Amino acid sequence: MPHAAHKVAPQDGNQRPFTNDKLLVPMGVYKDMQAMAKFGTNPEVGTAYEDVWAGGGTHIRLAAATLLEVASTSVQDDAGGTGATTILIQGLAPDYTAYQEFLVLDGTTPVATQGEFLFVNRAFVILTNPSGNETNVGIISIADDAATWVAGVPQEPALIQSIILADAGQTQQCIYTIPAGHSLYVSDTYVNGGGNKTVTFQLFSYDNVNVGPGRIALEGTSLNSMAMTEFDPYVQVPEKFTIWFQAKVTAGTGTVSAGINGYLIEDGGKPVGAEQ
Repeated sequence: MPHAAHKVAPQDGNQRPFTNDKLLVPMGVYKDMQAMAKFGTNPEVGTAYEDVWAGGGTHIRLAAATLLEVASTSVQDDAGGTGATTILIQGLAPDYTAYQEFLVLDGTTPVATQGEFLFVNRAFVILTNPSGNETNVGIISIADDAATWVAGVPQEPALIQSIILADAGQTQQCIYTIPAGHSLYVSDTYVNGGGNKTVTFQLFSYDNVNVGPGRIALEGTSLNSMAMTEFDPYVQVPEKFTIWFQAKVTAGTGTVSAGINGYLIEDGGKPVGAEQ
């Protein structure tokens, strides 16, 4: 990043400036740049490719921007209960700009968002009952408002956009859509599986504007180990693209976790220094 984009670098107790970018980025020293860590777990991956997210199976993205509804499988996740009371949903608005909304839970009764979402990137518990267990008691689902709800569960799995598992406090989905006017520069990724299962994985990217097939950006296998990949140089994922991991195992089912790390930079969707 050019020096003009810097704030004054913080100093330690001996007035020496910090020089570690892995510290300076999350401290906000670099203008229009933030660290991004996206991770997820699929607790029951089968022998056919599934996306790495807590919902299991294939994650179906919204066909168009829509209002969302949120509910829990537990009546304790509301203002008068012992669990979560408020969550924050982060995603993209209809024009692909970053959008977030706070939502007060009402137990198993669905609560609708005020604004429309085109994508949901993550959600997490913001407030809980202080006398409770400090996290969500039930499974919190976030779904298209066209869903039919029974006891806090959407009856159409294809309409579910995110899930916060009980006691997890936040979504676990290794799926991310880049906001308009930004690029994601991926520094490294990882995939982890165990249970004596050979895990085959693929990192996919998809252009949501110039609609076409997804494209494999990385693939590999692992057995009872973590497969890590570092990119040098970093890999650019342009604005309005979705990037995600999918995986399968050789037999039966297994738990697979994955993560994508990098830097989200406001640059009009072009590499820094490129002609405008």
